[in-house]
Amino acid sequence: MSSLSIRNTTNVFPALLMLALLGGCAGQQPQSPAHDASFYQHRHPDIRLDYKASLERVAPDTGSYFGSHGWNSFVSSDSPGKRLLTLQLPESDDISRAQWRLGISHDSMAVYRCLAPAESATSNSEGTATIDGHRFITFKANEAGMNHYRTIHAYRSVIDGTCYAIDLVVEGVNGKVYDPPRKPPFSQAQALKRLQQINDKLQLEEH
Repeated sequence: MSSLSIRNTTNVFPALLMLALLGGCAGQQPQSPAHDASFYQHRHPDIRLDYKASLERVAPDTGSYFGSHGWNSFVSSDSPGKRLLTLQLPESDDISRAQWRLGISHDSMAVYRCLAPAESATSNSEGTATIDGHRFITFKANEAGMNHYRTIHAYRSVIDGTCYAIDLVVEGVNGKVYDPPRKPPFSQAQALKRLQQINDKLQLEEH
């Protein structure tokens, strides 16, 4: 009887061990997937944006053919403020590029002037828009020179003491000056429409 009991116990151990392992695996919780490159978040102020993964997040440059710029497209690179995010259409090339730019400034003078259209704004282009429930002042600017061009649709708002600047920028060169001529990857109207759609996903929270 004694030897039989020992043999039975020995056979049970592997089965118990297998059940314990299976139970441990079943109890493990699946890991939450991390946000991919199509999510942006900023704290203080709280800003969130879900955007299409096809858009390219690029480092903000501080200049172009039309001069230097900083936290928004109409101020110098040393102006107090910060460019938070620059998204670019993936088809952009050396003929034409299209960018969605977001910047903020807490500077008192920047906040005071926030809702005033830039000096280069096109006449009678001012308007209003609503983004995430917040009222924005809008204006447009068009610049051209030496076969270069730049079109900007600008959005400005003061929220909780912070100036928010959103710029939709399409800029490039006239492809007809090349031999053979080159075509831009998109029309200005198409690019601006796609950039404007990014605004629909922007979330801005007041404190």
